Amino acid sequence: MVSFGDRTAAIFQGAYDAAVAIWSSLPAAIGDFAFQAANGLISGVEAMLNGVVTRINTFADRRLKLDQSRTAVPLTATIIMPLVSPSTS
Repeated sequence: MVSFGDRTAAIFQGAYDAAVAIWSSLPAAIGDFAFQAANGLISGVEAMLNGVVTRINTFADRRLKLDQSRTAVPLTATIIMPLVSPSTS
């Protein structure tokens, strides 16, 4: 009967030790998850800012090319008048 009690106590002690080991690693796992989430958020914000910078640079380049083309070649307007045939009433 003593050996049964010893085995039962050892089983419960082992289960308790396993639970303590698992729960003690939980803060590190939560910290790692939070670190990964923060990195993901930073990457997302960085991608959005890079997109804005690209759009601003594209706009500035197009504006510069437009300004350069206006100064290099003067713009002339051509008016085309359609021919009107006399109406027969």
